[in-house]
Amino acid sequence: MPILFVSGVFGQGLSESKANIDSTNFYIFSEAGGQYIPSIVFNDFTASGNLTISEPGFEYSYSGTAKYSNLIMSPSLGYNFVLGFGYQINSNLGIELEVGYSQNSLGNMSYTVNTSGSGAGTVLGLPFSGTTSGSGTGSVSGSGSLTYIPVLINLSIQEKSSTFQPLASVGFGACPTILKINSANLSYSESGTISAEAGGIPFNGTYSGVMSAFGDVGSQTTAIPFAFKLKAGFDYKLNRHASLGLRAWAMGLANSNFGEGLESDLYGAVGLNASLKVEF
Repeated sequence: MPILFVSGVFGQGLSESKANIDSTNFYIFSEAGGQYIPSIVFNDFTASGNLTISEPGFEYSYSGTAKYSNLIMSPSLGYNFVLGFGYQINSNLGIELEVGYSQNSLGNMSYTVNTSGSGAGTVLGLPFSGTTSGSGTGSVSGSGSLTYIPVLINLSIQEKSSTFQPLASVGFGACPTILKINSANLSYSESGTISAEAGGIPFNGTYSGVMSAFGDVGSQTTAIPFAFKLKAGFDYKLNRHASLGLRAWAMGLANSNFGEGLESDLYGAVGLNASLKVEF
């Protein structure tokens, strides 16, 4: 009997050890799919500049400001990949580290501008001065991309009692975002008023104009906004270790600063991914 008892306990211990070796609480996952950014609304900003011309018989200096508003970028459809690993805290709750890579073409940008300025000078010794005030609209298209590299910590909840396993998760982190502009096609129109005085004689007038330009830009800037992400979907258990699934997700990006006044307080992206999960 003692021998049988010891053998039973030893055998049970071996079974438990084998179970622990065959199944741990760690898992890895990957995702891939499409990404859509409805629009990116940038904050208003003001630019200013000065112009000075000095030629024989002609002296002129001008200073002006331009306030840009309603800056809206509409990127094209893009793609995204995700890799990550997680730890199952209990049968339903897991914590994950997720790293992604996604890219969208720039699409189009539209904006409005309000301008004002003043200038003064002389022509053959005759003084003149004036002010201008105008408004315009513009659009920019061309080639370039927005690349995202989100790094997130997720908390995941999943029902794992059956083959079909619904889940939801929330994640927080940072998302380095690279804005790359290869070339740009600019269209702009403006109209306004002029008030001037030359040789003591005042006169007023109006102006309007249309401008278009195309050229290589070759610029690249990076912002590192705060990122938060929500996911919902399901896994279908293929066997003890592997699952295939589907994920719908939405990610918000807060405080994106690309420099040169190009900032966005908040915008978002949504997507749908297929997924593969492997549990160890």
